[in-house]
Amino acid sequence: SAARQDSSNHQAVAAAMLLDCYFYTGAEQNRSALARMGLDADSIRGITVAALSLEEGMQETLCQTALGAAEKFLSRQYLCRGFCSGGRIVLLLTSDTGFLQLHAAIDELRLTVSAGISKEHAPDADFHEAYKEAMEALRIAEGESGFCASDAMGSMDQLCGRVLQIIDKEYMDECVKSVYDEFENCSPAEYVAAIVM
Repeated sequence: SAARQDSSNHQAVAAAMLLDCYFYTGAEQNRSALARMGLDADSIRGITVAALSLEEGMQETLCQTALGAAEKFLSRQYLCRGFCSGGRIVLLLTSDTGFLQLHAAIDELRLTVSAGISKEHAPDADFHEAYKEAMEALRIAEGESGFCASDAMGSMDQLCGRVLQIIDKEYMDECVKSVYDEFENCSPAEYVAAIVM
């Protein structure tokens, strides 16, 4: 169908803009490429790239389905185009108002294991650099908290995430200790009976 062909063309252009380190030749090249993806370059204040890793072993067809869902969901706030590669979704997101809500939107997707986000760039920037930032942030996110952004806002999100993990661990340690203290001197049968009730 025509819609499927358009989607494939948009994916191919997005992949070329982000993956090809020789793609960028200036603002006009970017404007032309954005137009080929159905995006109005005149209304774009900034772009960012998000790299999302999916569960290991996810088949390419499921990755394409997840890409479609991500584009549809995130397009409520940001115009975006993306592609799948090696179990990852890579999205080029555009905005005329900024990306303050992007982390929350990606978190709400619930499709991913980890996410890395580039800094915001001007629409006439080299998008390959934004792609490299997102991939580096994703590499860090996969080894740590599950989310990493190249800008200060992302660092704050990452810090808040770690604080919540620490609080959760402390709370769980305290709960385990109190359960242990309560059942320390009881028999296995009494313990099982108390848990079942």
